[in-house]
Amino acid sequence: MGAAATCDGGDAPAPAAIAAATLVGIAPRYNDRFCVAAPFRDASVEIRDGAAVVATVALAAGGTQCLDADVTTGNAAVLVADAPILAYHYSLNPPAVAAYDGYNMLAPAVELLGANTGTGYVAAAEATTVRVDLSDCTTTTLALAAGGAAALPGNGTQGGGLAVRLTADRPIAAGAYADGDGGEAVPFFPLSLLGRRFVVPLDAQYLLVAADRPGTECVLYAPDGTEAGRERGDTLAAPVPARLFFGDAVSGAPIAAGSELVCDGPVWAVFEDGTTQDEKTLWPVQVFRPVASPEPLASYGPLESRHAAGVGSVTTPVWTPRWGLHRWLGFEELGDTRVPAGSTLRYQVSIDGGATWLVPDVGGWREAAVGEGAEPWRIDGSIGDLGTGGGIAVRALLGSDDGTEAPVLDDLRVRAETIGAPAELRVGPMASPQRVGAPFVVSLTLLDAAGEPVTAYTGSAVLEATAGTVTPASSTPFSGGLSSTSVTLDRVASGVRIVARVEGVVGQSDPFDVVTGDVARLELVSGDGQYGPAGQPLPEPLRVRVVDAGGNPIGGIPVAFAVERGGGAMDPASALSDGTGVASSNWTVGAGANLATAGISGRDDIAPVRFAARGDTGETAGDGDADGGCGC
Repeated sequence: MGAAATCDGGDAPAPAAIAAATLVGIAPRYNDRFCVAAPFRDASVEIRDGAAVVATVALAAGGTQCLDADVTTGNAAVLVADAPILAYHYSLNPPAVAAYDGYNMLAPAVELLGANTGTGYVAAAEATTVRVDLSDCTTTTLALAAGGAAALPGNGTQGGGLAVRLTADRPIAAGAYADGDGGEAVPFFPLSLLGRRFVVPLDAQYLLVAADRPGTECVLYAPDGTEAGRERGDTLAAPVPARLFFGDAVSGAPIAAGSELVCDGPVWAVFEDGTTQDEKTLWPVQVFRPVASPEPLASYGPLESRHAAGVGSVTTPVWTPRWGLHRWLGFEELGDTRVPAGSTLRYQVSIDGGATWLVPDVGGWREAAVGEGAEPWRIDGSIGDLGTGGGIAVRALLGSDDGTEAPVLDDLRVRAETIGAPAELRVGPMASPQRVGAPFVVSLTLLDAAGEPVTAYTGSAVLEATAGTVTPASSTPFSGGLSSTSVTLDRVASGVRIVARVEGVVGQSDPFDVVTGDVARLELVSGDGQYGPAGQPLPEPLRVRVVDAGGNPIGGIPVAFAVERGGGAMDPASALSDGTGVASSNWTVGAGANLATAGISGRDDIAPVRFAARGDTGETAGDGDADGGCGC
C-alpha cells in the first residue's frame, strides 16, 4: 500500500518498522518541533542539540507527545531513548503558524541513498568523514564534527537536484528540503529501506527516484494498470547512483493517485503533492507489512525434470534468516509448476543443512524414508512446527511412472516471521565506582526495532569508553542476542560511559565513576644517591609514589621507611601518601655507606624502593673503610 497525510506540513505515516532507539535528523531552519511516539513500550527520550540535551520526555507504551525543542540551525538533531521510538520533525517560523520541513526521522546508518529535491544536508551525532557520490559522476568528501551538519552538493529546485549516495565511517542521517515551493523535507534512506514497488497515495506533480544499481529500470503504471512512463538509470558503476524522474518540473498533478512505481532494482523515491506542493516520502510497500523488510523468503528459479521412469530429486540451497527466526509461516509452489497424470511431485525439508531430511507426521515431523516425500499442502500445514535454530533447505522428489510424463517444478517459496535487523543495543547497568585495572562485566543486549533479541548475530561489539581505554576493545561473541565481557579501564575519571557498536547501532551505559585501583607498585620520586655529614639529616627527604596498575596515584596508603645499613634513623618511620600518591621521610645517615628502603606494610607482593647515601665524617672519602663510598 501507499499512504500520506493530505494536510499542509504532513508526510507519509511512519511504519513501525523504522522505530529505533537513536534517531538523527537535520535542523535546517527556524524553530524545531518534535512529535515522538513509543509504539512498543514505555520510553524515556532525550532531544539533543548535537551533544547538549535540550529537552526530555517520558512516554507510556503507545503514547505520543509533541514538544518544542529548538536545535541550532546547521546542527544535528539527535533523539536518544531507552526503547525504540518514532519521531516526526517540522520547523516553525514564528509568528507564522505554517509548518515547514516535516519529515520522519530515521536511525542513522553508514550508507544512505537519496536525491536533492531542493537543498541537501547531512548530519552526524559523532565525528565522521562522509564520501558523497553524485549521479553526475562527481565525488567529494565532507568532514563532520560530532553533532554537526553540512550542506550537500548537487542541489536543485522542483526535484531537479542530483541523486546522492553517502558513505561514512560513523552512522549519519541526511535529507533534502525547500524545492522552491511547498516547504517540506524528506529523509534519505539506509540501503535496508530501499524498495522495488511503491504506490503513489495522492495526485502528484513529480516522482524523483534514486537507484543504487547501474541500469535500474522503473515503470510507472496508471491506476488502471496501463503504462504511464518508463525510465532507465545510467549504467555508471557503483557507487555512482542513478537519477530517474517522472512527471513535470512545474506545478500540477500529472501523476494520478493510485499509480504504481515498479523497479527492477532497489530504489529511493519521493513525490511532490500536486495540491500542497509539499515533497513527501514514498515508502516502499513492504515496510507496512508486519514482517521483516525485505520480505523473508527463499525463491529459486525454474527447474524442469526430464528423466526416465522412477524418482529424481532437486535440492535447494540452505536459506537462513540473517538476524534470526521467530517461526516458519508457510510453503508454496509458484509459477508454472505442473504435475501431469502419471507423475508425482513431493517434498522433504531439512533444518540441519541437509544432514537429516524430514516429512510431516501426526503431531510433528519425522525423518523421511528413502524416496518418501509429502504433498506441498502438508508441508505448508506443518511448517510452523519446525525448529527455529537455523536455516531451511527443501528437496523436491520428481517422479514419473513410465518416463513419458514428468512434473515441472518452477518456483518454491518459504515464508517466515523473522527477527529484524539490529536497531537497539542496550548496555546493562554497572556499579559506580569501578576501580582502575579491576575487571568488571559489560553486559550487552542486541534488539531489533520491535524489541526482540537478534538471536542470529554471532559477531562481537566494538567497545570504547568516553574516558580512558577499554581492555579488551571488543566484546565476546553474541549468543541469543546477549554478550557478557569482563573488561578493565586504565584511567581515573568521573561520568564515564561504556560505548558499544554493532552493525551501525550504538549503545552506551549510564555514567559511572572510575577511581584508583589497588596498589600495584611503589615508584622512586627523589632522594637517592645523596651525601652529607654523618649524624645529620640529608639535604632532601626520601620521596616515593604509590600508584595503581594504570599509573594513577593513590593517597592514604601507609609507607614504611627503614634503615637497612649505616646505623642512621628515619623521621618519620611511617608516612601516609598524599593526594598525589607521594610519601616522604627525612633520613639521618651514619658514617660511611648507608642503605634504606621504603615499602608498604603487609604487602610483600609490592617491591620496596631502595635508597643509597653516604655519611661523611671529615675524613677523605675512601680512607680506611672500604665501604666509605655510596654503597655502589
